[in-house]
Amino acid sequence: MIHHIKRATRHLIFWSLVTIAIGLTGVRLVLSGIDAYKVSLAGQISEIIGAPVTIGRLGAKMRRFSPELILKDIAVASVAAENPAVALKEIRLGVNLLDMLVHRELLPSVWVTLVGAKLSVQRKADGSFAIVGLKAGDGQPLWLFEGSKFEVLQSEISWQDELGKKAPLKFTSVDIAIINVAGRHRINMLAKLPKQYGDTLTLSADFSGNPFAASALDGVVFIDGKNLQLSRWPAADLPLAMTIQSGAGDLKIWSRLQHSQPVSVNAEAWLQDVKLLRQDKGVFAVKSLNTGFHWRLDEGVDDSKHWRLDVRRFSLQTAELPNIIKQWPDAVFSLSGRGNDESMLQQIALSIVQIDLQEISRIALFFAPIPDDTAVALAQADISGSLKPFTLFADLHEKTIAVDGRFTGLGYAPFLTMPGIQNLSGRINGSDKQGVVHFSTQEARVASPELFREALVIKSLDGAIHWLQQDDKWRLSSSRINLDLLGLQSESRLRVNLPKNHGRPFVDMQMDLVCDDVSQLKHYFPTGVMRPVDTIWLDRAFVNGRVEKGRLSYYGELGPLAVLMHNPFPQAAKAQAASRPDIPPGMEGIYRVLSTETTGGLFEALLDVRQLELDYAPGWPRINDIAGELLFLQDRMEINAYQGYSNKLKAGKTVVINEAIGKSNKLGVQGEVEGEIADALGFLQQTPLNSRVGGLIDAIVPQGHTRIALDLLIPLNKEVEPKVDGSAELNKAGLTVKAVDLAISNIDGLLKFNEQGIYSDTIHAAAFKRPIRIDVDNADNETLIHVSGSAEVGDIEKQFELPDWDIADGTMNYRLKLSLPDEHLGSRSSGEVAGKAPELAVDSNLA
Repeated sequence: MIHHIKRATRHLIFWSLVTIAIGLTGVRLVLSGIDAYKVSLAGQISEIIGAPVTIGRLGAKMRRFSPELILKDIAVASVAAENPAVALKEIRLGVNLLDMLVHRELLPSVWVTLVGAKLSVQRKADGSFAIVGLKAGDGQPLWLFEGSKFEVLQSEISWQDELGKKAPLKFTSVDIAIINVAGRHRINMLAKLPKQYGDTLTLSADFSGNPFAASALDGVVFIDGKNLQLSRWPAADLPLAMTIQSGAGDLKIWSRLQHSQPVSVNAEAWLQDVKLLRQDKGVFAVKSLNTGFHWRLDEGVDDSKHWRLDVRRFSLQTAELPNIIKQWPDAVFSLSGRGNDESMLQQIALSIVQIDLQEISRIALFFAPIPDDTAVALAQADISGSLKPFTLFADLHEKTIAVDGRFTGLGYAPFLTMPGIQNLSGRINGSDKQGVVHFSTQEARVASPELFREALVIKSLDGAIHWLQQDDKWRLSSSRINLDLLGLQSESRLRVNLPKNHGRPFVDMQMDLVCDDVSQLKHYFPTGVMRPVDTIWLDRAFVNGRVEKGRLSYYGELGPLAVLMHNPFPQAAKAQAASRPDIPPGMEGIYRVLSTETTGGLFEALLDVRQLELDYAPGWPRINDIAGELLFLQDRMEINAYQGYSNKLKAGKTVVINEAIGKSNKLGVQGEVEGEIADALGFLQQTPLNSRVGGLIDAIVPQGHTRIALDLLIPLNKEVEPKVDGSAELNKAGLTVKAVDLAISNIDGLLKFNEQGIYSDTIHAAAFKRPIRIDVDNADNETLIHVSGSAEVGDIEKQFELPDWDIADGTMNYRLKLSLPDEHLGSRSSGEVAGKAPELAVDSNLA
């Protein structure tokens, strides 16, 4: 049985081969005479493709077991054109006999190869494609996608985009393969580009549907361009009249199409030396850009459209100046949105892994379609810093927003009345209803030219501010904000109400502070709203010292400047008067008395100072090592010192008062110092009174202890002389008049002085072991000292070296007058004063 089966099989194979050989021989005999059918074939092809066709030569051969028809020098002309719209060197048509026998269809079993073709492909305004010179309208050449394989080799293709209305592109040395299997079509293209366009362009597409019909394609597309010369390519419709001046790059794009529209795009780009020109913005120079992103579009169940853009890499280098390249930090973020059929954006979400705000600001200034005034404000703001990680969601229809993330090194320059900030770091979490900002900042700066003459250096900032939206206002609050500035550390509690009607903000703030160097306080004076004379005094006054503890508080509405900062765009809306905030019980009277038109609230600061060095008035000795209190109550400043030293004198209670900072033109200083008389006179000698009292000081040698009471009224205007009222208390003191070497002891009384000089009521003392009276007066630019008393004649003769007084004996009354010209009349030495003879008058009665 097996033997018979083998024999039958051998016969079947033998006669099958004989049949195939005879069939192929017959096919070859038919093909050998194919040239006679050239005219008939041209007519049939013309009818199939819908355009006139001419064939130069016709031949045939066998490719393995499949016959192949070869047409050479073919031209396909447009019906209305004189020149051929499609020209080919050669067409090769092959038939897969086995497929044809199996499927019993000719076209799906045919492959076509075009060699040296010249084609013109168009993208029409409706998004469909057409090949110029072939059937138009409903009769597009679908036969391209009905054969098994269609190849175009060593060909030239022109591309014209009617949708973008750009000049046509011409590609030479193009190879294309169209492979059709079971209703799906795959196109592979490799084009060697002309030098001016780049190196190569590769395209691969896999889709279903009719490519010649609008909205009929579903599939995927891949495009790969090498060293593309971007300025040579007709740009897509770049917005805002932008053009590409120069640059090269490699591009890879993967796209998924639905209904001929992209619903997903995945791209990689490497660009070099790109220059973009925008007429109203100048040139944006990109040294290099390495980026990759993915975009997709989804249809929602409610007919809404959801899109998402994931930027997985955005590494940018920009050419700032010649030979200066700036490398921006890599940006990684995702952006998504939802809109309706009218393409109106309703929701937007942003998720940031990391992003540089200065980079984004620079890009937005050039590329974003923003109004000129907004662009100017954005440029002036000079935003810097980074966000990582950071998320934001906004519902534009419901007008809600939510945010969560960290900000690092955040900064912006001052603009309008808003202060500038540099290097602010922290975290924000919340919504348009409520939220919190946590600060964790090191080495930051705040610049406010409207208030401060220089940027404030923040060594550290730690704390949180909560916000809450209410019907009529925004409320800000904080239970703790720790701030470390140069020489100053503070802990604050805060509550702020910001009215929505642009009324005055209400502030309730308490701040505890310490200061290890009061000379640094000058950085924190709001000089922008202070008079220069007040600024000069405060800069000079606090030379050294520290604040061991202090409390600063403000309660009430802010003044006009703060209102302007709350509403930095006054032209947008008129400020409306806000109702007075609720005053806590017991504060009504204080608020009513101390609230002013300028501040609108109650301001108070009480500082406990130690080792303070105070320069209270120009030309007056400083008071050192002060222990006391510095009080600000509204615009009144008061320094109360209960301990200090000045020029070897111990200072007792001292008070420095400015009744109204910013309004008052004078400063009051009241105080006492005590010590040796010589030191007290030295104190006066170092004051502006030296010209008035210097003569007395040079004329005597004092001994003993004294207490000086001082009352100064110092004008803040340098051109006006200060008012001085002072006295030196003398108790059992002594002195020697240099001119006559006269010793005076047991001096009791008050030696007074003012801006005119020294004077006194009667001072009691002793000379020549007898009581005397001393009167001091100043007039006509000189100080007059009158001494009257009695003495033994011998003592007077000896003291004053009077000749011929030895004939008299007993006691006598005398008057001594010493005249001391003011120093401002001319320079004179102490020797001249001491050597000037006093006027001596002697009464005639002798006892």
